[in-house]
Amino acid sequence: MAYDYDVIVIGGGAAGLTASGIAANFGAKTLMIERHRLGGDCTWTGCVPSKAILKAAKVAQHVREANKYGLIDTSLNVDFKSVIGHVHHIRDEVYEDADRPEIYENMGIEVVSAEASFVDDHTIELQSENGAKRVTGRYFAIAAGASAWVPPIEGLDTISYLTNESLFELDNFPNRLAIVGAGPIGSEMSQAFTRLGSKVTVIERGSQIMGKDDPELAAMLQSRLEKEGITYQLGAGVNKVQQSNNGIAVSYEKNGVVETLEVDQILLATGRRPNLSTLNLDAAGVQYTKRGITVNDKCRTNQRHIYAIGDITGRYQFTHMSEHMAKIATTNMLLKFPMKMDTQNVPWVTFTDPELGHVGATQEQ
Repeated sequence: MAYDYDVIVIGGGAAGLTASGIAANFGAKTLMIERHRLGGDCTWTGCVPSKAILKAAKVAQHVREANKYGLIDTSLNVDFKSVIGHVHHIRDEVYEDADRPEIYENMGIEVVSAEASFVDDHTIELQSENGAKRVTGRYFAIAAGASAWVPPIEGLDTISYLTNESLFELDNFPNRLAIVGAGPIGSEMSQAFTRLGSKVTVIERGSQIMGKDDPELAAMLQSRLEKEGITYQLGAGVNKVQQSNNGIAVSYEKNGVVETLEVDQILLATGRRPNLSTLNLDAAGVQYTKRGITVNDKCRTNQRHIYAIGDITGRYQFTHMSEHMAKIATTNMLLKFPMKMDTQNVPWVTFTDPELGHVGATQEQ
């Protein structure tokens, strides 16, 4: 059977960009579909902006602690709009250097801005401002990513709240910030905003910060962050938020006692969920759960010609693993070379100061 494309890649984030580039280099006629902007979470709402704001915060901290280096401490006035402007500038630079559609079109990849959904296991429908169009593919790489998960907290629909997808669009600096979640995003941003001048309170259901990291090292990091001024409420859950005269009132329960905290902004750093809802995977017969699309170590779904890579699988929400999975999928798909994911040596780092890194088996494992 003749297909419109050898490979159709759904999603233009780290996984999709890598898969499309490799497929084109292998000589495959390739279509890449992205509904927003190429670059995905890493460029626009994740790695790049978070590290840019962390760097600005670290410079601010060095200025305050200049005497550690034999220099004179200097009082610091942070122009937050300038900081955010710098973050936007860095994002735009990365996009121009690495993510622009023209870069991939010059590789021979057709890039389309549209919403993709399966019609059957070899056909997808593209919905764009120009209307609907159906195309067929011999192979598919689903790289549709994940989005910030918003927990069901009473009153959340009545206030303006932040996730990592809106945090870097802030205009006004929050002098008082509540962060729900003490994972990597919550930990990095708590330190960044504290160093920029916020009074930060982190509310976490678990008994430690960085619940997937070594408990001893996580405790050392928590102690360091507390010395910088961050307040932790561990073993606590937010049960209600509402607008107040002085900002946002956050009610949380800890050890059976309900406390209320008033802040200017609340950041939900409560994890991410795969973007499954618009793909119509049932039409293609692709198996999935609420955690993501089910794949084997070759990144293949239950349909032999359909692969899933990156955050959409729910396995590893790291940019480097998204790229690793893209290489595994396209190599198996097009070269039939039996490569498998390396799941024993997955590195990850949370870029607090000091960083907390991990690779390989934990002590418990």
